[in-house]
Amino acid sequence: MIQIKSFLFFFSILVLVLNSCNVTKQQIKPNSRQSVLEKYSKQLNASLTNYKLYYFIDQWMGTPYIYGGKDRSSIDCSHFVHRCYNEVFSPYNFANSNELSQKIKRINRSKLKEGDFIFFKFNSGTVNHVGIYLINNYFVHASTIKGVMISSLSESVFTVNYVLGGSLK
Repeated sequence: MIQIKSFLFFFSILVLVLNSCNVTKQQIKPNSRQSVLEKYSKQLNASLTNYKLYYFIDQWMGTPYIYGGKDRSSIDCSHFVHRCYNEVFSPYNFANSNELSQKIKRINRSKLKEGDFIFFKFNSGTVNHVGIYLINNYFVHASTIKGVMISSLSESVFTVNYVLGGSLK
């Protein structure tokens, strides 16, 4: 009888502990709308509203770059932009960065909007890098060194190699 009472007592404690853990998990949502928007609002020094975009970025942040990569284990810039644009904005047929740059309606750099494509030439005669413009001169891309990340167009490496920005025709 004492063993049954002890078992019931410990079982009750276990149930209480497990229930309190579930409540805590429900109360603290690391990817909640507010926490994601706050995180990137601070980084980009702007008030953000496009949760879908920043949630997508948050899920992919730090994914390593490998040329030809297509998933979360590794991705290249063209595939990252394609996945992001298709999931957040609207679908388009995949194209590498150079091919995509030829399908763009040019927009003056000072008039870029969230979701516009931006293109670069690094040590090449043709466009060989693409990202998605965010806000305040920031963009998201799959960098060869740090994988998926947010960078500033004000950084000299991007200022010097920037080619064009715009939206799909």
